[in-house]
Amino acid sequence: MSRSVAEPPTDPSRPRARGFLVKLGGWSFRHPWQALGAAVFGMILSLVLAVSNLSLETDWLILFSPKHPEIQTLEYWRDNLPGSKDLAVIVSRGDLKTRQRAVDQLGLSFAKHPEVLSSPLYSIDAKIFLHSGLYFLSKQQLLGLKNDLQSLLSGIRRGTGDDSFKVDSFADSLILAAPGAGLILRFMEALEESTRADLSDADLNNFWPAVEPESSKIREMMGSVQAAPPKRIYLSLDAGQTLLILVSPNIGTQNLEAAAPSVHKVREILEGVREQYPTLSFSLTGEPVLVVDERLTIAQDSVRSTVCSLFLVLALFHFGFREVARPALALATLIVGLVWTLGAVSLAVGHLNFITVTYIPILVGIGIDFGIHIGFRYFECRAELPGPEAMEQTMRTAGKDTLIGAMATSVAFGVLIVVGFRGVAELGLIAFLGVLLCQLSACTVLPALLGVLERRNFQLPQRGRQDLNALHQSIKPWNGVLLTMAGILTVLSIAGARYVTFDIHLLKMQNPNLESVRTEMMLVSSGKSSVLTALVPAKDLAQAREFENRLRALPSVAEVISLSTFLPQVEPGEESLVKEILKDRPELVRILKGIGLAPPLDARQALKLFSAVDEIKPTQTWGTEIKKLGQELRARASKRGPGPLLDGANEILRQLEQRANEMVPLLEIQTAEPLLQSQLPPALVQRLQGVDGSYALRVFPRLDIWRPENLQNFLEDLRKVNPKVSGEPVLIELFERLVMRTHRLGIVFSLLAMFGLLYFVLRDIRLTLLASLPTAISLLQVLGFMGMFSWSFNPANFVAVPMLLGIGSVFGLHSVLRMQELGNDRLLCCSTGLAILLSSLTSAAGFASLGLAEHRGIASLGGLVTLGLLVNVVLSLFILPCLVERFPHLLQAAPKQTSH
Repeated sequence: MSRSVAEPPTDPSRPRARGFLVKLGGWSFRHPWQALGAAVFGMILSLVLAVSNLSLETDWLILFSPKHPEIQTLEYWRDNLPGSKDLAVIVSRGDLKTRQRAVDQLGLSFAKHPEVLSSPLYSIDAKIFLHSGLYFLSKQQLLGLKNDLQSLLSGIRRGTGDDSFKVDSFADSLILAAPGAGLILRFMEALEESTRADLSDADLNNFWPAVEPESSKIREMMGSVQAAPPKRIYLSLDAGQTLLILVSPNIGTQNLEAAAPSVHKVREILEGVREQYPTLSFSLTGEPVLVVDERLTIAQDSVRSTVCSLFLVLALFHFGFREVARPALALATLIVGLVWTLGAVSLAVGHLNFITVTYIPILVGIGIDFGIHIGFRYFECRAELPGPEAMEQTMRTAGKDTLIGAMATSVAFGVLIVVGFRGVAELGLIAFLGVLLCQLSACTVLPALLGVLERRNFQLPQRGRQDLNALHQSIKPWNGVLLTMAGILTVLSIAGARYVTFDIHLLKMQNPNLESVRTEMMLVSSGKSSVLTALVPAKDLAQAREFENRLRALPSVAEVISLSTFLPQVEPGEESLVKEILKDRPELVRILKGIGLAPPLDARQALKLFSAVDEIKPTQTWGTEIKKLGQELRARASKRGPGPLLDGANEILRQLEQRANEMVPLLEIQTAEPLLQSQLPPALVQRLQGVDGSYALRVFPRLDIWRPENLQNFLEDLRKVNPKVSGEPVLIELFERLVMRTHRLGIVFSLLAMFGLLYFVLRDIRLTLLASLPTAISLLQVLGFMGMFSWSFNPANFVAVPMLLGIGSVFGLHSVLRMQELGNDRLLCCSTGLAILLSSLTSAAGFASLGLAEHRGIASLGGLVTLGLLVNVVLSLFILPCLVERFPHLLQAAPKQTSH
């Protein structure tokens, strides 16, 4: 084997490794085939467990403990409300008729695939509401309508053989019947208004006012119940400009990941419809779509990052080793550790989420560090000692150091187990297990592989690199400059760190090219409502109607949908009013049709009408008022001529004819019974009523609830109506709250854990501060860089701080331990210097590969940790030796106080 720097004598002041680690590595070295057989058996068992138990789940609920009340409520509604997992298709642009045709085609296409899609809801037959249209009027409106219609019946004496309206007979009846005179009084009042000189046409009051639904939502969908309504009512986000189709994935009570076939089928149908309607815009969103898209993205990101991480590690090995033996040994050891980790994760957790799926490329970089250190140290020792003694020395030094490093890294991840919510705690647990298992593999599989090579008399090629002595000599004259530059950058970083912010906007983390993400961003940026709705429970329809009215008055609410929206509120006495109105329906319809056929009023008929006014008896309560109005109208006619008077009368009659023509079809289809819930479409009911009979109001936010301030205002408003709010906005709120709590506690506890572990190993405050210095400064410089370039923490990259503290502290620890062992600053002149460089670069490579992720949160995590690790290794390899050269006493443990 090649020779290199001889192993210096072991420092007696340094704690000796525990016998177990030396014995474990020695046994594996002496019995390689038994050790490798056990390792392979563990790999096979782990793969079996992973295939049978391990799954990838991106449902947001999996990130939280089921003990959270918010999660329990969400789970309840998912199971209780079959339509709570809707996919939403947004149709916009083009003209309204084209949009409606496209929506009808899509809805019918979705209905043809019940194996993956169920209950499409896109439009409702307007007849359902029109048949009970009178019940959507208020009781006061019904009373007015009843009196008007009764006045027509009582006050108009019909001609014979002619269904048209006869002004002559109307004038005759005016003298005989009081009910008809009530209408003529209103006619005279409207005519008096219409003939004022200072009144514009826009100010004219209708002689017979429009009768509108009491429900604002029904009024928005159908307009006046008298006006000709559409045949179908379409779901819309903005009064018809953007149409909405809801369809449920046929997944039962499974998690949202199971909606993948449903999402695929909807997209397949959409592609075909897009070709037929090129002027329209089609978009797909909804929580199941976001979950399925995120699952696909992170799965692809994980594979891409893992491949990239392995490639970068191989490239670094080529630089570090300049041969293939040691890289192959380290990679084989790493693969064993990764497969063992798969089995452990299958047993301990059973699934991966969008946060924990990043552990594979991360462990590729971290886990191989142990093999690098042990491999370098073994070949350094092997240059002076026989194989078994070299392995013993290696395990006593590098083996112990890697165990300490594994513990430091594991402690940082262990902090996440303690302070993190479920998703982050699972990341901590998986990384904790992975780091320890990779270190175990390095202490067993690697010695076994080295034992096999020793039996075959393997010789390390002479070109293999073992130290960085040349680099040490070249930078030694620049030590002062390096220290000055490090100080300046640290001061600047402290200034920049003040501007670091935390951006909790969840959509900004995800892949911006995903259709579901683009759709959500488009909706909120264009001022439309998000399809992520809050659920407000109600025990019955009366409470649902009360909540609906209160919610609609809130400034943060754009829309409220409830079964109470579609069902009329029937007050006592309304049914009898409707029945009285419909009792004389045939005669009313004939009269109204006759009014609709009436010709314009001529001068003779006008004179006939005014003559009838003169004959009204003044003793009647309405008679005096009519006579007074008639005298005022004659006075105006004498001044301005009869033309304006005749024009005003004809305009009022035209309005009356219009109302009569609108009222006829409504009366013809009316039923005497109010609309019942059983008559509503099942696809609508199942989205608004639970299987247990409770009711849910879907509340659409007016503003972008992905922004914390808007979300907080929205939920605060809703909780004033009912504190038991649920739905996706509550889930987002819970996620944001737990992320911020974990972020704060993670930083504090990671700092304490890192410092405590270093002090436990070094047993000296001065050495502990020295070993902590690279990690502390690197973290400051990363924060300064983020502040200067306006980078933010987000719900994915906030775990970068515990990772930097845990992983980065190992470099400073290895540097201090080896320089203490050497007794000088020549860290780069021994195998440890190159091992630290390579292990830091491979760790950085694992995180740098995450930068290729399309998920922006994961990519930003990779970028931050990579930057921190690179800064840390520069400080550990170059700045610490500079300090030791200038201040040699830093390596000396502080003298212990003795009592006298």
